[in-house]
Amino acid sequence: EDNDGMDELMDPNAMRYLPKILRDVYAQREVRRGSLLGNARLASIDLRLRLQRPDYLPHYQDIRGSILILDLSGFTALGERLRSELGSSDGAAEFANRVNSTLSMMVKQVHRYWGDVLMFAGDALICLFEEKDDEEDVKDESTGELLISLERKTKKRVKDCCLSVLGKLASDQEFSIHGGSAHGMIRCFFLGTLSKKPGNCAFVVSGHPLKQTGNLLNKAGQGEVYVDGEQLPITEQEGILFLAEKANNGTDEDEEVVRNHVSPRDSALLSEAETSVDAVGGFGVNAYARAFLGTLAARRLDQGSQNAMSMLLNELRPVAIVFVGL
Repeated sequence: EDNDGMDELMDPNAMRYLPKILRDVYAQREVRRGSLLGNARLASIDLRLRLQRPDYLPHYQDIRGSILILDLSGFTALGERLRSELGSSDGAAEFANRVNSTLSMMVKQVHRYWGDVLMFAGDALICLFEEKDDEEDVKDESTGELLISLERKTKKRVKDCCLSVLGKLASDQEFSIHGGSAHGMIRCFFLGTLSKKPGNCAFVVSGHPLKQTGNLLNKAGQGEVYVDGEQLPITEQEGILFLAEKANNGTDEDEEVVRNHVSPRDSALLSEAETSVDAVGGFGVNAYARAFLGTLAARRLDQGSQNAMSMLLNELRPVAIVFVGL
């Protein structure tokens, strides 16, 4: 069967610019690596991986999970102060370093608690926490039902993420956050034209949780995050206590998170011991996922990481932003 180039893998350096849900939807076995399985079993896995990817666009998938929006405040005041103290050029460089450090910390915490950063909306992160089964699920031996629902477990991941971010920003004199999160059915849209050209496709989410999250975001004050179903917000003080408890228990909050991790969304692929990632040979991302890369991210990859500051300055431009509700 003609694969029509479907076996080509994305550049691993580009994978970090894709939301994890896209990396997993477009997961592909790394055929260049050796495998401990037979050809017939590998062919079956390859076919199932192809079937989990959209073969036409537009396409949608419905999932259950939580939407989290974390809105970072303090950009304007910081930018004006640094420009006044250091001048336009050095002030812009220091501003970029401060913002990058803070946003990187926030992204890292989202990833740590199995979340996914879908996009940056101005100075806000829009995140998705999908309901997931895992090995720690506790089930009733007689009925097989979960004793702790996936919804409760997902909301706990969201809460722990918010506590961690709030705790880390509590001592920051420049930035603060507020946020909101809601749980429910989420529709994921794959839009555009099938291709490998960056910018030709877009991934967006919609549904009641997104609207409810926006309402909770507006309700929250600085240093607060509201989660649906909770009467009171999560606060910075709770975040400080959360991190202190982690430290007392010897938990390393700063351990490195694997940014390019890929695991197929069809979890049954890896449900047997003989089909572990090591046995299969590892997973990359199919090259058709490149179409979901932003054009600026693709340009950055093409030019390399050198002269990053000059690239930042060259990308400053006036724009018009339009929000369209679905």
